[in-house]
This record gives sequence, structure tokens and C-alpha cells, in this order.
Amino acid sequence: MAGTKRPFLLYDDTFELIYSRLVLSTLDPLVTFRVIEVHPRKMRYLCEVTSRGSTWWQWIYLHHSHGRKMYAKPKVKRKKDPTLI
Repeated sequence: MAGTKRPFLLYDDTFELIYSRLVLSTLDPLVTFRVIEVHPRKMRYLCEVTSRGSTWWQWIYLHHSHGRKMYAKPKVKRKKDPTLI
């Protein structure tokens, strides 16, 4: 736990991403959080979250594979290549 004693700064866009993920998961715009641990290679943050009087720890993943699906893959029928006939 010696790593938690060392302070570090978050970039503004990282802070906003973590806040937006927490608001989406808790549906509470007044949520507060404190980052406890950072895993830079997997792009995840362990946060102590406080919302509506309750406190818990939660991993926040910022990698695109762990986010919400933003689009539906279009179903496109591919035509056969005319040279293969």
C-alpha cells in the first residue's frame, strides 16, 4: 500500500471520462470519487466512490473494449468478385 501514499495528477479528459463512466453506472450526477490505484497498461483506475451516503471501491476501465457499444455493425451483403466466377 506504499504506492497509495504517492500523489499523482489526472489529465482533465481522463477525469471527465472516469466521471462520465461513474455517472452512467450510478445514475447520480452528484457522485464523488477518489482514485486510489492506477494500472497504466490496462488503462483502468481503482476509485473510491461516494454516492448518496454509501461508499464503495470500483474499477473504472477506460479502454475501448470495456466501454459501451456505440454503434451497431451494419449487415452488408458482399457481392461476389466477378473474376472468381
